[in-house]
Amino acid sequence: MRRDRVYTAEEFLRTLSGCREKAQQQYTVERKKIDADGIIAAVRNGDLHRLTHMPSDVRLSLLMELMSEVKKNGSKWSIPLSLFRDVDLAAGALLHLEP
Repeated sequence: MRRDRVYTAEEFLRTLSGCREKAQQQYTVERKKIDADGIIAAVRNGDLHRLTHMPSDVRLSLLMELMSEVKKNGSKWSIPLSLFRDVDLAAGALLHLEP
């Protein structure tokens, strides 16, 4: 989103939703290339190397996937949110906005 623009609340939410949808489509395409399942398994086993070198937009999508999985399955959260820096706040907010 443009940082030099003032949005109305409706414009902001509509634009944010569009950006979120575009990012999700890109993540879906890239998910296999980055071996998301392998990254999730590695992080759960304490290996943070792959996570720390991941771009923030990919970390955001990965975290959203994890949060959604926990919400659906009621499974226990086993990855410290601090590993995602402030991305966890963004992921939670974006998931809250989903219809």
